[in-house]
Amino acid sequence: MTTRLASPVTPDTGRHRDRNTVIAVVGAGSRGLGVVERLVSRCLTDPFPVTVHLVDPRPPGPGFHLDDQPDHLLLNTVCAQITAFADEEMVDGPTRVDGPSLYEWCQARELRLSADGCTVREASRDGAPGGREIRPNDFLPRRLLSEYLRWAARRIVAAAPPCFTLVPHTTTAREVRPSPGGGEVVLLDDGTRIDADAVFVTIGHHSLYLPAEPPSEPRLVTRPYPLPGALHGIAPGDRVAVLGMGLTGMDVIASLTLGRGGRHESTGEGRTRYVPSGDEPLIVLANRSGLPSRSRPHLHPGRVRFAPLALAPERIRELRALRPDGRLDFVEDALPLIEAEMELAYHRTLLGRRSGGVEAVGAEFARRVAVYGFERLLTELRAAHGPFPLQGILTARPADRQWREQRDYARWFTDRIADDLAEARAGLGVSPVKEALEVLRDHRDALRSMIDAPGVDDPSLEYFFGTFTSTVNSLVIGPQLDRSVELLALLDAGVLRVGPGTRA
Repeated sequence: MTTRLASPVTPDTGRHRDRNTVIAVVGAGSRGLGVVERLVSRCLTDPFPVTVHLVDPRPPGPGFHLDDQPDHLLLNTVCAQITAFADEEMVDGPTRVDGPSLYEWCQARELRLSADGCTVREASRDGAPGGREIRPNDFLPRRLLSEYLRWAARRIVAAAPPCFTLVPHTTTAREVRPSPGGGEVVLLDDGTRIDADAVFVTIGHHSLYLPAEPPSEPRLVTRPYPLPGALHGIAPGDRVAVLGMGLTGMDVIASLTLGRGGRHESTGEGRTRYVPSGDEPLIVLANRSGLPSRSRPHLHPGRVRFAPLALAPERIRELRALRPDGRLDFVEDALPLIEAEMELAYHRTLLGRRSGGVEAVGAEFARRVAVYGFERLLTELRAAHGPFPLQGILTARPADRQWREQRDYARWFTDRIADDLAEARAGLGVSPVKEALEVLRDHRDALRSMIDAPGVDDPSLEYFFGTFTSTVNSLVIGPQLDRSVELLALLDAGVLRVGPGTRA
């Protein structure tokens, strides 16, 4: 999948056109492939001699998107948004290697999605039902991404000009250290030494597939991957606590239900009924916050992504200028801007939906902010259209609410999933709530700019990578929309229960 990498290896190429530049890329998954794509595009545009050492025991492309995973383990990004090929909107440098997105690749192969919503097969050649066509908003099996990335890697490497040399190493890197003469030294497990001008370490989530440390309790599974193998010791009827409601938790639940022969049958109106196989355990779902993660929203074609108004670069520079060392206080400086940007997105979508022209509303918002600032605009919007319903969502804690009985919490939990599911189905461009939350994804570059040097103070850094990141994950990087539908069906069927509400 494409990574934003601005001119990754050009410091010496302009001055030493005849000297061979040596690059080492440790990890040949999607991130490592993104580095290779950027280098190939750069060489096609402005040729210079470069040798790229690609270090990974697995073939280039898939990384740990394993090709033998069951189809019920799904990607958490819709297929139309996944690509190994860069375009001008993604990167700052040249884009010379063309290729299809995952969605277009599936279309070209005539793949079909079965009625269960996860199984993908080739179109039937004998007239039997082969499922429906894959749609841009489908969450597809991870094994398909493995196949796609392997194919994309071959296409990218084949596009390289003669000045680009790829040297694969089917082993692992043991150490990266500075070279006394400048550059870096990479030592491999097979004894190879690579002297490189630069090293990219793109190992991603490889640690999930390393042998886990022995658990402190015999029935404790601290590392559930690879699935379903890590769960083989769980017998039908066992009581299993799943601690965590993020993507890993959803993977575990799917493996213990769909992976054991259960199925979801549509009952109409976007709901399903779970039909157990009898091999499921009783699952108790809980997490530290007591809050369910929000579903990924439907993406409407032509959805407009607006430039930030409160999170604008000049505003961030102004705040840095007020700090003696230029380091921001994330809670005092950044959170108010993020919340303001979310509120602006909410009102822009609300008014755009009423008028039928969100782009015109966005242009008017930008004009008014340029004249008298976003603070006054928000004051006017609140007076005219009421308060922002997500006010304080970035700092909300379940300690603010208590339930007299477990069933009261369970009912509240279920209602919260159902309400969010309705917003997710309305989707981006339609739901003001989802548009407000999507600010956290749309403006990741602005958030990165706050953390990049001179960055934030030390307490802020701890807060950002701890509390804030966890909150963002639960709000916008949650389960696939269909997973929330399945969660409600599992609760109805009694296969899944929610644990007690917790206090922060």
